[in-house]
Order: sequence, then structure tokens, then C-alpha cells
Amino acid sequence: MQSFSTQILIILYSIFTILLITNYFILYSIPEFFIKLIQIFIVFTLFLSSFVIGKKINSLFKNNFNSELEENVFNIALGIGFYIIFTFLLGVLRLYYSPIFWIILVLPIIKYKEDIITAFIKIHKSKIDITSSNNILLIFVLLFFICLCSIFIFISCFAPPTYYDSLVYHLSLPQIYINEHKLCSVPFNLYSHFPQNMEMLYTLGLLLGTEIIPNLISFGLLLILIFSCYSFCKTFFINTTINDKVKIFGILSIFLFIIMPFVMLLSSSSYVEIGLTFFTFFTIYSFLLFFKEKTPNFLFLSGIFCGFTIGTKYTGFITLICLTLLLIIKFIKDKQYTVGLKQILIFNFISLTIFLPWGIKNIINVGNPVFPFLYNIIGYKNVDWNIISAKKYFALLTEYNSKSNIFNGLFNLPWELINSPSKYGGGIDVLGDFGWLLFFLIIILLIFVNLEFPLNLILIYSSVHFILWFITKPVLRFLVPLSIILSIISSFTIIKIWKTNLHILKILSVITIVFFTISNLYIYFFIQDMIQPFRVALGLETKDDYLTNRLKYSPYPVFEYINKNLSDKDKIFFVGEQRSFYCKKKYIASNVFAPNPLIDWANNSKNYLELINKMKSYGITHVIYNKNEGQRLLGYGIFNFSLQGKKNWEELISNTKLLFHYNEVYLYSLE
Repeated sequence: MQSFSTQILIILYSIFTILLITNYFILYSIPEFFIKLIQIFIVFTLFLSSFVIGKKINSLFKNNFNSELEENVFNIALGIGFYIIFTFLLGVLRLYYSPIFWIILVLPIIKYKEDIITAFIKIHKSKIDITSSNNILLIFVLLFFICLCSIFIFISCFAPPTYYDSLVYHLSLPQIYINEHKLCSVPFNLYSHFPQNMEMLYTLGLLLGTEIIPNLISFGLLLILIFSCYSFCKTFFINTTINDKVKIFGILSIFLFIIMPFVMLLSSSSYVEIGLTFFTFFTIYSFLLFFKEKTPNFLFLSGIFCGFTIGTKYTGFITLICLTLLLIIKFIKDKQYTVGLKQILIFNFISLTIFLPWGIKNIINVGNPVFPFLYNIIGYKNVDWNIISAKKYFALLTEYNSKSNIFNGLFNLPWELINSPSKYGGGIDVLGDFGWLLFFLIIILLIFVNLEFPLNLILIYSSVHFILWFITKPVLRFLVPLSIILSIISSFTIIKIWKTNLHILKILSVITIVFFTISNLYIYFFIQDMIQPFRVALGLETKDDYLTNRLKYSPYPVFEYINKNLSDKDKIFFVGEQRSFYCKKKYIASNVFAPNPLIDWANNSKNYLELINKMKSYGITHVIYNKNEGQRLLGYGIFNFSLQGKKNWEELISNTKLLFHYNEVYLYSLE
């Protein structure tokens, strides 16, 4: 037992140490260190609360999972889905207020704290023994690169969002919902009628913190995907011909996934692809558990996750089609037609029911549950959208379509991925263009291995998914949800090759992995060199400087002037600019795929004064005009004025008061 004097000395030393460290951090502080800690705490709270909510939901299914890890990741995934639905409902009820969201996050943690403590104790006691493996050096190398990539992704999360679509709608729509305290249609923004499951998470994040939170949510989903991938490999391959290599198989699968440039780039962003991959993977995971355990509840679980997949992006319907096809194959093979038909109907019913909130919202607002798709069959209402706008939008989706037949297109794909990757995604879509060749090269080696469950089902799913993607709109970023499945298939193929006597293929597979690891990291840093997220993320550059210098034709300085000097009663009309997120006042920003109202107002006005009066009738008090960005968007027809309309617009900007300008971005007052 310690003496009294020893205890006093320990207390004095502790106080001295705390004072010294505090003084050190005051003098040599890490910029925004505590702000970053708060942001991490917010996201950690979301995932912790998701765990306890998901655990309660999972208990209703009474499923027997194969491991603690498997059960925990499913708990979190279900909890994330719960908060998506809950955020949607609060938006319908006009209850987008921060205190409400803090309550619904913290209350489950307090109420079920015993479950959390128990889970942490089990995690602390559990061990993944990798030292017993014969490939310990390889495992440590793979883990090193997995951790390294994770660190790069994590750091870049703290850079303010600059990706184009995030500023146009992934973040701007949630910010509008927050300002209005409700879920609503946004005039002239076509994307407000898309399913928005990830945007619901971003709405929650923005209500609780800053624009950094959505980035961290994407990173959090990536971490759950990583653990889920390892759990998946352990569950389904422990009793296969690679059972003695299952640990390295799982780790190699994670490595092949996270080393992809598009995974590293998108996992620190507020795009929806990582969320889409997250729900797609859990859909397939629970679907295969249904095949393995013969338990209908896993099929119900798969239907739930499939619904969340569709509610994240319309391309999620591909997953529904693929899995329905697998169910058809199953009941034909088993000759259980009645049971099989029932399973198909239940699976599709659950999936579409989970998606239904977005469908109902669209039926009410635009009269079409899947708008803008099937607009020429189902029709639409309350949307200023015409045939020309429709053609422009769908022309963009199909601009990368192969002009040759499907067989020639598939044969030429590997060469085009090398020589012209932008054919499968230009502009910001280039984020998804690089690294795919590794999958294609490795999967070809499947001809040398025997297929077994679940690889045969996974391969059928991947093939159908890929073909549907290829014949519709081959933007490689839209194929990202398949990447984690391709990583598992590739890893299995490599492990099987390593277990054979095909020495040439062994050497070739190692060389291929090493080469693409170096190449993928180079591509990642090459792209990040253009975006430059690390300096601002580490506090070496201010947010204002970063957004002013890194955004092409940046409107940010003008937004800052607007945010500081205009009143909450003012409303700004955007011309030649769509990236509205950083504007915190009321505004109207037309989308390039919807008719620009300015054209109609200008063309039908006798003079510029009448044009101003028409704009004022919509409550517009100011106009922001980004000249250079407008020139870049010229091909979308945003300035297709008549001669009179062009005259009215030019006279308006010549005769109204210029309040502020920066680098050819102008702010005019209509007062």
C-alpha cells in the first residue's frame, strides 16, 4: 500500500504534468485539434448508437450469426439504416433541429450502456491470431499497407469538400433541408427527386457538426466494410479448399479493395458510392447467409439491405435484379416452385417497401416514383422539365456507352482501361476510372481453379451485375459497389493459384499485385496533388485559402461576402454556377439538366427593367454571376437566349449595382 507522502507526490506530479502539457499545447498547438476531436466524437457517437439500435432490431430476427464480429457489423449496418429512415421521418414532420438529433443519438447509448460495455469487453478479450500463420511476413506487409491507406484516407477527411457533385447536391440539398427544417423539393434542382439515403446521413451530420462530418461518415462506413469483408471471408471459406489460408485470404481481400484509388478517394468524400457499396455488400452477405443457413430470416434481412441500396442510388435496382435471378435459379434447381416463388415475392416486397418512402415522396411531388426515369411512360408533374432537358440528362448517362456490340465492347475493355480510361468516366467521374485492370487480370485465372460455394454464386452475381452495368451506362464510378466482391473473388483466385504447382502463375500473380500496388498509390497521390487536401486537413492552410485556391473558378470569396454582409431576408439567384453548398443565405440555383428560368424570364421581357421585376416577384434580391464557370457550362445551353433575351441580360448586369467581385465572379444587387 502506498504511503500518504507517496500519494501526495503522485498528485503533485500529475498536476505539474498537466500544467506543463497544457502550456505546451497553448504555445505549440495543433490547429483545430480539439475541433477535430469533437468531429470524430460525433461520428463515433453515431456508429455507437447505430450498434445498440441495430442490436435490438437484429434480436427480432433471432438469427444465429457465425461470430461476434459478424453480429456486430450487422448490428451497426441495421442501425445506420434505422437512422436513415428516422432522419427521413423527422424531415417529413419538419423537425430538423439539432437537439432532437442529439437526443435520438445519445438516449439509446445511455439506455443500453450495459450492451455497449459487454461488447467492448468481448472485443478486448477476442484476438485474431495471425502469428500462427505460415505467411506471417506477408500478412504484416498487407496489414501495413491497409493501415497506411486508412491513415491517408482518414487525414484527407478533414479537408473541406470540393468534389463537384457534393457542392451541387450531395451536401447542398441537406443544407437546404436544414435551413427549412424539413424535407422538401428544391426548385430547379433535378437531384432533389433522387433517392437520398446517404444524403439523410449527411443531413444528420450537418445538423450535429460541420461539412467534415459527412466525410468522416464515409470513412466510418469504409471501416465497417473492412471488418465485414474479413468476417465474410471467414464465414464462407473456412470449410472450403482454402480453409488453411482463410486469414490471409480475408486480409488480402481487404488489401485489394482498399488499395484501389477510387476507394481511397471516395472514402474521404461526401459522394454516395461508399454508402452504396456498404449496403450492396450487406445485401449480398445476408443473401448468402440465407443460402448457407437455410434460414428465411436472413432473406428478409437481405431484402431490407437491398431496399437501402435502392434508396441510396437508382442503380441499386441492379442488385435487386441479380439476386432475384439467383433465387429463380435456386428454386428451378431445387424444383421447389411454390416455396421459391414465395421467397422471390417476399424478397422483392421487402426491398421495395424499404425504398417506398422515396417513391411516395416522388409520387406526391412529381407524380413519378422513379423520376426522372420512365418520364415518358409514367409522366411527371410540378417539374419545369421538358423533352430537351430529358435528352440532355440521359445523353450524359449514356455518353460513355460502347458504340460497338457488347462482345466487341467487352473484348476491348481491358485495352480501353489502359489507353482511354476517361471513356468510362470523364470530369469528376474520373475518380472511378483507375485500378480496375487488376481485377480483370486476376479473375481470368479462375479458369485454373475449381469453383465452389459461395464463389459460384458470387461469380454469377458479379457477371450479371457487370453485364447490366456495361449495357446501360458504363461509368466506372457506378461499378464501385461491385469492387469489394471483385476483391474477394480476386483474393480467392490468388490463394488458389498459390496452392498449386503452377509456378509461373504464382510469380506472375505476385508481380501483378506489386506493380498495381505501386501504380495505384501513384495514381492516388497524383490526383490528390491536384486536390491538395492534406495541408488544409493538417491545419497548414486555412479553409478560406483552400476553397479560394483549389476550387476551379471558385465562387467561395463571393459566398463569404454574401454570408457576412447580406441579410437572411435576401435571396440570391445563381447564374453560371451550380456549386451552392457554401452559400448560407437563401438562393435559387438552377441545374444544367433543368430549364434555366432566367432564359424564359429574359426572353419574355420587353427590357431589362421588366426582367428585374420578374426576378423580384420570386423574392430575388441579388444575382451571382460566375463568368468563367458559365463559359465552361455553355454547352449545356444555360445561355440559350433569344436576341431580346440576350440584350436584357447584358443590360441587367451593366446597369445594376455591383456589390462585390473576385476573379470574374460577380455579385449584383437588384435593389
